[in-house]
This record gives sequence, C-alpha cells and structure tokens, in this order.
Amino acid sequence: MDRLHHHLPALALGDPLHHLNIGLTPICDPRPSAPDHLTLSAAIKTGQAHLQTHDARAQWPGARLDNQGTRPLLLLEGESLSGAARGQILDHSLLVPPRSTIGLALSPLGRSSAQQPGNRPRSSGQLLFASARARSAARLSTRLFGESPYPGRPQELWEEVAHKRARMDCDDPARPGLEALYDEYAEFIAQYVAALPPRPDQIGAILAINGRVCGFELFAHPAILHELLPRIIASYALDAIECLNFTLRRPRPENPGTLLDALSSAPVMPLPLGADSELLRLAAPGLSGGALIAEGRLLHLHAYRSPFPAQPEEPPSAPPQLNG
Repeated sequence: MDRLHHHLPALALGDPLHHLNIGLTPICDPRPSAPDHLTLSAAIKTGQAHLQTHDARAQWPGARLDNQGTRPLLLLEGESLSGAARGQILDHSLLVPPRSTIGLALSPLGRSSAQQPGNRPRSSGQLLFASARARSAARLSTRLFGESPYPGRPQELWEEVAHKRARMDCDDPARPGLEALYDEYAEFIAQYVAALPPRPDQIGAILAINGRVCGFELFAHPAILHELLPRIIASYALDAIECLNFTLRRPRPENPGTLLDALSSAPVMPLPLGADSELLRLAAPGLSGGALIAEGRLLHLHAYRSPFPAQPEEPPSAPPQLNG
C-alpha cells in the first residue's frame, strides 16, 4: 500500500498563532511557486466558469460545471454550492481541466434535494464546518473500505447540519443550509480570520481547538492557500465558537507536529479520477481525509483526527457567546 510521505513536498512549520480557543501552526514551503490553476470561486467571479443545475433525469443530476477558461480549476471537498435547492456540498476534491464540462458529485444539505428549474447554483465561498467535513470524509472512506471510525449509524450530512443549526440557535427556514450559521456568527468568525493571517510562504496549516489538534490543510502554492485560508479558518471557527461556552476537558496543548508525523506514514488508497489525476484516501486508524494528486503533484491534502476531538460534553442551553 502506498504511503502519503511519497507525495509530500519538503515542509517547514512556522511559529504558531492563537486566537481565543483556536491555534494555527503554519506549514511553509522553503521554495514556493506560482499556481497554474484557479479556485472555483475565482473562476466564477471572473466569468471563466459557470454552474448549472439539472434534475434527476438529466445526464448530470445535481449540477454541471463548465470551465471555459484556459487554466484548470481546483474544487475542494466540502465546498458549498448555494442557490441549488437547500444547498449542496462537493463530495470530494477534483481538478477540472481547461475548456471542459463535467458533472459534480454533490451531497444535499437539506432533507430534500429537489431542484427548481432555472435555479442556477453558485459557489458560496463557504466550506462545510470542520467537524462535519471530518465525518463526511470518514463516511466516504466507509463506503470505500467498509470500516467506520464512528460507532452506530452515521448521521446523514443534512441531519448533521440541521442539528448544528439547532444547537447554535440558527434554525431559520428562510436561510437554508450553512447560510444561517455563517450569517449569525459573521462578526465572531471575522475575529478569528483577522487574528490568524497567513505568512508569505505558507501553503498549509495545522489547526487545534481547545488545545486539541483537529485537522490539517495543505495546498501546492501560497497564492491558493492565501485565498482559501480565511474560509478554512471560518469552517473551524463554527466548531470553536460552539465549544467556547462548554465545559471541556483541557489537556496540555498537543504538539501539532505529531499530526504531521502521523500523516507522513499513513497508508493511502488511490482512486483514479481520469485526466492524470487521482484521489488518495487515508486508510489509517484515527485519521480521515484525503488528497488530490494531478500529474504527480499534490494539489490539496485535508486530514482530520477521527473522531473529531473538538466536541462539546453536553448540548448548549443558550447560543454561544464571545467576549469582546
């Protein structure tokens, strides 16, 4: 079985940053390079890509992406598309070749995924909150390998989002999917993002909540990381905010390098995607996540401790509050 370290570039850890209960350790590339691809949001903003919904009888049920530009597009696992029914989430990362059209594998954020004719989806610029991304990655591994890191019946994604919205007092039917969560806590999320800025040579981050190392994100180029880091921090902030009012066991802060060490030796299972790209899914106890490889280069790696460490001990009796 292949090992992840065969695909990792030379990495260096920067000095950690902290804000309230989130810790972020930068991952830096000693020899950074410029990207040859765009993110989905950047391509849509500049008119180089278009999304269109289809009903279940169409060739591409869910959504179709037209990349009309001359550069490949990087799409992230857990990236949210809004404007399509109650919102949908990309099932896995992928690289869309230039001047091509593909169908997208999506998971609905609502109980019903019915589409309205002519309702054009868009990239919301939001990611699924980190704990749900971790469990979604584990569910994908379960479908592939047949072993679940979570006891009992795993929640459907729409159930998990609904429970999160209810716990955080955001159960507004007029704002479906992730919209209510991000809108309600926008000011607090902005505080986390502003306090955890990227370094010039940064290509990744190890993130901890309440001293517990939770996850890892890595990209091939600083420019991509700089664009996406605020969204990644925001996705962790939705979990960190919920934990602030809870009584948690607070062990001594973990060394973030231990997660990098575990990832380096982790076995991975390849899943060919075509066009010289493939997914690598982590197949190690205590970890979930995956990587996107294109033409032999690692473009995106996301990994999580499994089960996700930052979980409240009891349901909240009131919405979370922040000081300041």
